[in-house]
Amino acid sequence: TTAYNWFLKSEADFSAHTREDAYQTVEFHEKYPMAEESYKDNEEPKEDDDELKEDDEESNEDDEESKEDDEEQKKDDNYIGLKNEDGIWKYYENGEWDSEKYGYVDFEESKFLVAFGKVAEEMNGLVQDPIQIEDWYYLANGQVQTQYTGLAEYDGEWFYVDKGKLDTEMSGYVSYHGSLFYIGLGRIMREVSGLAQDLDTQDWYYLAEGQVQTQYTGLAEYDGAWFYVEKGVLDDQYTGYVKYDGVMFYVQNGKVK
Repeated sequence: TTAYNWFLKSEADFSAHTREDAYQTVEFHEKYPMAEESYKDNEEPKEDDDELKEDDEESNEDDEESKEDDEEQKKDDNYIGLKNEDGIWKYYENGEWDSEKYGYVDFEESKFLVAFGKVAEEMNGLVQDPIQIEDWYYLANGQVQTQYTGLAEYDGEWFYVDKGKLDTEMSGYVSYHGSLFYIGLGRIMREVSGLAQDLDTQDWYYLAEGQVQTQYTGLAEYDGAWFYVEKGVLDDQYTGYVKYDGVMFYVQNGKVK
């Protein structure tokens, strides 16, 4: 709104002005009366300015919201990962559901098996990586169990899992459910029975199909010699007589003499 300072002025505001006689008559003043005080309108321009300011602020807010919407859309367009839709976890590539995705994906510090674009929640136990076929992972509801270290069964065989992944380099003895098993190249050595040494501790154990026979106490043969075993462990401190198959044998430092 434009304000003109010469509108609605009183007689007093023209003290320095000399009128012509025609504009000083009684008839002129009656027809065109002058106000005693000038009209004051100091608030309206301010209100108009405030309205304009508010309009500008609203416009800026709209611009910011539009900018944020654009940023969110840009993020969605570039998104790679899993999304939960109605309880189903789906894999997205560049903002679009990839219904052909098959393999393991990392998401929020976890690893999941995705089949046909969805987390394979029906998959449990050891499952091979379809891309890196030498890798196997231990799953529960399609998620790699990185907190798990121990044995896991697959197709009738038992394997050693370290932090949710099959460890094919593991060789040694592993405790599982109260029993001790002999592991070679990440697998229970079911083909091994008799005495077998633990290379880490130098102890010898008496095995049957890869499992230490803690219930066994007696003699066991190894490389043509006989040794004394107590509760599945070769006892190289024992000296004395041992009855085996109805015959008494003398043992010295765990070995039959």
